Amino acid sequence: MALHHARVAALGILSFLGLSAGAEASYSETWNDPGAGANRWYYFQAGAPDNGDVPLAWTASGGVDPAPSGFVSADLGAATTWTPTGAGNYFLAYTYRSHHPLDLTLAPWAEIALKDGGGLDLGGGTLRFWIGDFDDPNGPNPPAATYSFFYLDLPLAYGTAGWVTNSIDTTAYSWVQFANQNGRPVGDLLSDPQQWGIGLFGATNTPGGTLALDNFIPSPAPLALIALGLAGLGWTRRRDPLAPTAAA
Repeated sequence: MALHHARVAALGILSFLGLSAGAEASYSETWNDPGAGANRWYYFQAGAPDNGDVPLAWTASGGVDPAPSGFVSADLGAATTWTPTGAGNYFLAYTYRSHHPLDLTLAPWAEIALKDGGGLDLGGGTLRFWIGDFDDPNGPNPPAATYSFFYLDLPLAYGTAGWVTNSIDTTAYSWVQFANQNGRPVGDLLSDPQQWGIGLFGATNTPGGTLALDNFIPSPAPLALIALGLAGLGWTRRRDPLAPTAAA
């Protein structure tokens, strides 16, 4: 999202090196390190640096695993919708291919633990797993941006008194397109989404409170995508500078 020049942080490089040693094993974001939230995962917030992309807030304890287990959280009261993807849709926890390459054709599953981090109100919307792509050309007289975004038609649950772990089988549910402007079809995105994460979709009122996230376990990336991620040290992406709009 958001005029964000995505570059792999040192912590992300170590993640890729670990993946290359065993690409058939999944990797897990248990968020035991503040760098996990600060350097590789974001949520969309109005008026923040980079026109909306900010790290998730990190807490050192209280996660799913035995102590010390940290987790991250998104402040839904600070989140905004993004004009191309429509009112009522919020990007709450997402990452880029340069940080976390993903191939859902290789291993079409993921897991994530969610809970109410305090006063959570989804505003009538539903939490879902999503993938997407946004190409905003640079240079003089650039062509119009192209983009496409899809969410998996599987509502995700969160705990009110503790963590709830969601198992996400991307072959068992359909993909719903919620934004498109001459973008890539979902079949192309499955093997190499530019960005992906957890979002709130279809909210009819402004959401609020805090959503807590832990143990995000996506499917592994093949070595070719890992190499792409490492090459992402010099990769940048620019988004059309559209001002975020508040949900109705």
